[in-house]
Amino acid sequence: MWPDVDVSADPEGHLLSRAAALDIVGKNLEDLNPSFRAEVLQQHPRLDLPTEFLTCFKSQASRKPTSSAARAIQSGLGTRITSNPLDI
Repeated sequence: MWPDVDVSADPEGHLLSRAAALDIVGKNLEDLNPSFRAEVLQQHPRLDLPTEFLTCFKSQASRKPTSSAARAIQSGLGTRITSNPLDI
């Protein structure tokens, strides 16, 4: 996955990239109003999303040590997931 997806080149990919980065590691969280975030989290609790996502990534990284999942784990993805402000 690319760090950023150019909106003019791929609008859908841009939205998906931004949404996934926000949801998984809290990237650009400040772009959303705190009361809106609270309302969304109340209506759609994250439950075990961080744990399940990280477990899947670690599993793939273990099976495929040269994959993007392995590189993400090596670059500290686990810490970024577990320190996501949406879960604090």
